[in-house]
Amino acid sequence: MALLEADVHVGVVRALLAGVRAKASGEEVLKSLTPGQQVVKIVRDELATLLGGGEAARLQFQAKPPTVIFLVGLQGSGKTTTAAKLGLWLKKAGKFPYLVPADVYRPAAMNSSCASRRRPD
Repeated sequence: MALLEADVHVGVVRALLAGVRAKASGEEVLKSLTPGQQVVKIVRDELATLLGGGEAARLQFQAKPPTVIFLVGLQGSGKTTTAAKLGLWLKKAGKFPYLVPADVYRPAAMNSSCASRRRPD
């Protein structure tokens, strides 16, 4: 229910639950010293598989800058934190990241120079 309430597609939720049920009904959980921890591990492994199999993907940069990376997500999902960490990582890798605030529904997220250039509604 938590996934559905967080707007996760019902097909994704069903696939996750089917995988968890299949793995959790085995003898491995019953013989485990801590079945609760084993179930948490199964859910984590299924989520990792669902989100790409746990294989790390490399960022691919354009031959000619700029390379645009667009972060989207629900409010409070960690976009700003991720952008800051990604910017620092890129800077340490010798790149020149430029973070652009583009949230038109939260004017406080824009700096004063952007806000002063906004077109009146």
